[in-house]
Amino acid sequence: MEEVNYNRIKYLIKQCMLQSETTEERDELNGYQNSPLFQEHIQKALIEAFYMEKPLTDIDSTQQEQILVAIKQLGTNRLIRPLWRRALPWAAAAILLLCTTPLLFKKDKIENQDTPSLTANIEWSSVDTAKLHKPFAKDPKPAEEKAILTLTDGHQIDLAMLKDGESFSRGGLKIEKQEQGNLSIVFEKTDTEPSNNKMNSISTPRGGLYWVILGDGTKVQLNASSTLKFPSRFTGNQREVSLEGEGYFEVSKDKLRRFVVNSGKNDTKQQVIVYGTIFNVMAYPEKPYAITTLLEGSVKVMAANSEKESFLVPNQQTTLGTAGLQVAKADLTANLAWKNKLFYFADEKLENVMLQISRWYDVDIHYTGSVPQITIWGQISREKTLSEVLDLLAEMNDIRFDIKGKEVIVRMK
Repeated sequence: MEEVNYNRIKYLIKQCMLQSETTEERDELNGYQNSPLFQEHIQKALIEAFYMEKPLTDIDSTQQEQILVAIKQLGTNRLIRPLWRRALPWAAAAILLLCTTPLLFKKDKIENQDTPSLTANIEWSSVDTAKLHKPFAKDPKPAEEKAILTLTDGHQIDLAMLKDGESFSRGGLKIEKQEQGNLSIVFEKTDTEPSNNKMNSISTPRGGLYWVILGDGTKVQLNASSTLKFPSRFTGNQREVSLEGEGYFEVSKDKLRRFVVNSGKNDTKQQVIVYGTIFNVMAYPEKPYAITTLLEGSVKVMAANSEKESFLVPNQQTTLGTAGLQVAKADLTANLAWKNKLFYFADEKLENVMLQISRWYDVDIHYTGSVPQITIWGQISREKTLSEVLDLLAEMNDIRFDIKGKEVIVRMK
C-alpha cells in the first residue's frame, strides 16, 4: 500500500476530529474504511489520533442517538478481535465516534496481539444504567474546592466554611479566603524572626482540591488527597516546603532565595530546587515512583538516597523510583490531566484507574475476587459525576460496579 494513502487517511481523520472536514472528505474517508485494503492504515491512524488534544464538549441528542445505535450494533464480541478483522459496521462506528467525540480506548490482549478498541466520552442519559451498576442513593460529585488548614499551634480551619473575602490573623500569618477556592497567606511583619519556625499545613481530602498563595507569592494547586507543609516565615537563603500527594507550582521569582520542594519517601524521596518556574510534582505515598514535570524555567531534581541529580528544561520530566532517577521527554497531557479536569489513561491498569477515581470522588474501592487484569486507554472529563464515569467504564469493559454507601465494588461481569 502506498504511503500517501496512510498520510491521506491520517489527515482525513484529523480533520474529522477537529470537525473541519468537508462533505467530500467525509465521503472519501468512508470509502477508505469500507475497503479491506486500508484497515491497517485506519487502525494505525485511529490509535495515533488518541494522542491528539481535543476539547471535551457535550453533543446534541441526535448525535448521541447515532452513537448509541452504532455501539449497540457492534455485538458482544466487539472488544476481542483485531480492528481489521471486525465487521465493517464496527469500523464505521469507530469513525463515527472518532469524528464526533473525544476518545476512550480499551486494550485487550488476545493471541499475543495488543489492539486498542474504541468508544467515546458521551452523555449516557439514554443508556439503561441499571444494567451497569446499582445506582447511588446520592451520586458523588467531582472533586471541589475544600481543604483543612492546620496552623503551628494546632488550630484547624475548614476552608470550605470561610466566606469569600473573609480574613483573619493568627501565628504571624494573615489568611484571606479569595474567590474560586483560593487561599492567600501573607507573612505579617515582625521585628524579630521566629525562634522556632514551625510548619503549617494545608491538606485536601479525597474529593477535594485547592489553590494556595504563599507569603512569597508562590501559587500552588493541590490535587485530591494532598498535603503541603510550609513555615510561618521563609528565612535564610531558601524557601522550603514539603509536599505529599500532587501539586502544581508557579514559583515566585527570587534570585537570592531558591525555592525547595521536598517530597516522597524511601526510593522516591527527592528535592526539587528552583528560583522561579512552573512545574508539577506527583508523589503520592502509595505510588512506587515520583514524577516531576517541568513546564517553564529550569529545576534541579536531587534523589535523596543517592548522589544523582538532574537539571530539567521545559517539557522534560524525571521519574524517581527503585530504578533511580530517570529523565525523559515529558508527557504533559498525562501528567497535567488532573489540573485540566481530565482523567487520562494510556495503557493504565484498572487498579490504578480506580485509585484515581477513589481520590477524586471520595469513595472506597473493593474487588470481588482478584483485581481484573484490564488495561484502559482513554480520556474522560473529571467534571462528570461518578455514575457517569462508571457507566462508561462498565459499558466498554467486562466489569461491573456495585454500590454500597461510599463503597464501589468491582467484579467481572
